Amino acid sequence: MTCRDVQRSVHAFIDAELEAKQIIQLEAHLSECAECRRLVEFERWFKGEIKQTLGRISAPPSLATDIRSSLERAERVQKLRSAAPTVALAAALVAGVAAALVLPEWLTPARPVGVPVVQHQVVEYVAKQHARSLPLEVNGPDAASVSQWFRGKVDFAVTPPAFRSDQIKLVGGRLSHVGDEQAAYLVYESQGRPITVVVFEDRRDIPFGGVERRAGGREVFVGQSLGYNVAMWHQGGVAYAVSSDLDQRDMIQLVSSAQ
Repeated sequence: MTCRDVQRSVHAFIDAELEAKQIIQLEAHLSECAECRRLVEFERWFKGEIKQTLGRISAPPSLATDIRSSLERAERVQKLRSAAPTVALAAALVAGVAAALVLPEWLTPARPVGVPVVQHQVVEYVAKQHARSLPLEVNGPDAASVSQWFRGKVDFAVTPPAFRSDQIKLVGGRLSHVGDEQAAYLVYESQGRPITVVVFEDRRDIPFGGVERRAGGREVFVGQSLGYNVAMWHQGGVAYAVSSDLDQRDMIQLVSSAQ
């Protein structure tokens, strides 16, 4: 089993949905791969936080009454239409219960306004990968060679961004992930300071969230996690997320110079 197999199976592994043979193979890989062990630990922690948040949510007192009323109405309808097939009752029950459960205010865990959970997760993933200083699988500084290495390993074209400053050099890259999405992990260096660029497939149906800024004629969304700033933008069918210990102003200047 490879690291990529673990990335695809990590959620099923945590939820105990894998077959015994797969569990044995995955655990054997984890015994030898520290990076994948950290991935499993992070995903297990993240799921635990979600469950803990949901566990604190309580239904409003009126919910039971609403469901009971809906069931009673469905039963009366069934009696009036005794000739109708049994399926009609099931449909009425489902519709009634669904109507009673349309309560997004209490069902949705609290989160910052305008920052979807998925995108908050993107910021955390990118910052966490930057903090790890993951080992590289392909070396720079030639961007064309690095781009070629990723061909066939991910389902999108990886074009390492070029920055106008001569002091920013491409060190290399490796395969990675953002949640369940494939990603390319690129490392740059500027005067001894690492800059991480994570590239993943663009999903326009999920807004980035965060604070919107303009940089180099493009929309950039800036967030923060683990003490690092993360700047994200769309370009050429993919999404880019840059993480660094640079302050927000310098990050925006950095992104504005990306080509």
